[in-house]
Amino acid sequence: MARISKNGNLSGAVGNLVFVQNGKEQYVRSKPHKVKQSAETKKAASVFGWVSSRDKEYRRVVVEKFSLLTDSRYAARHRVRMAKTLGTPNPVPPATGELSFQNPEALVGFNFNAHLLWEKATQFYPEYTLDELGHVKVKIPALHWGKQIKSRKKCKTAHLKLEAFSLDPNAEPLEITAISSVNFLISPTQSQEATIWDFVLPTNKPWIVVLGILSFDLGRSHLSAAETTSTTYLWAKNSANF
Repeated sequence: MARISKNGNLSGAVGNLVFVQNGKEQYVRSKPHKVKQSAETKKAASVFGWVSSRDKEYRRVVVEKFSLLTDSRYAARHRVRMAKTLGTPNPVPPATGELSFQNPEALVGFNFNAHLLWEKATQFYPEYTLDELGHVKVKIPALHWGKQIKSRKKCKTAHLKLEAFSLDPNAEPLEITAISSVNFLISPTQSQEATIWDFVLPTNKPWIVVLGILSFDLGRSHLSAAETTSTTYLWAKNSANF
């Protein structure tokens, strides 16, 4: 439906006519009876639909499994990241049955909650090693309040949790297996010494993912939960590549 703009011109559609404003000029065009799509465009749309469907199911499972706090727009951002994990040939394959998620490394650094970005709340970098037997060793550096864990206004305690899980993103139904977790409590009077966290991968699910979940106590602050919780993918590998 067309509307009258501030300068008195029509903007929008009336029937089969579309009124378009381009700077100081206005012109009218007719609506096409049929939108033309190339074969490549149709393929891309098919891939987008397939990724969206699979990503929606994955997000539902992981958010419920670990009770993650997310912002209202995280789904669209996550879908883009998930699409980057595709191991697709070039050009786009003719059928979605030929698609598969292969490269979980593309997920690393994604923020589930844009109101508190991980890189704004922390400054530490675990080191990961994975051997041919499926043993993972994580070296977590010493954690100090105000340094590795950046303080929030009037918050006096932070709870840090690392969650390791595995999955086969191409399987039906999609299931997540929690492997191991480690928890730390950091405050102005309580630091955490450097730690080694290790676990063994299951053999039936190729992706291994480590989530970092940081939550500050609200205390006497007027901050919301969204402003005091941060979650990201810290590390991800496809064990099939080793």
